[in-house]
Amino acid sequence: WEGLPVLTLPVVRMAGRVGASVVRAAGEGARMIARNEEDYADIAHAVASSHRGLTWLVQVRRELLARRTSAVLYDVARWTNGLEKALFCLWDLHALSHASQRI
Repeated sequence: WEGLPVLTLPVVRMAGRVGASVVRAAGEGARMIARNEEDYADIAHAVASSHRGLTWLVQVRRELLARRTSAVLYDVARWTNGLEKALFCLWDLHALSHASQRI
């Protein structure tokens, strides 16, 4: 799926909100996140019905691929660091909750 432009509508279902999060993390911003159903249909129609839309999609794909080294979505070290911090915090909370039982 890498480099594939995705149009999403993060209003109704969780999948749409997850899609919007992935699109943002890939550095795509708001141009592929519809505000409402009418906006979604307008974007999809514009892209699908014209040569200009196809050219636009090709450009979006190029930009997505170019951002692979800088987009948050691909920053594995940052994600791993955040996960490690969260796990250490959870362990600290667990240890504190059992501290009184050790006395």
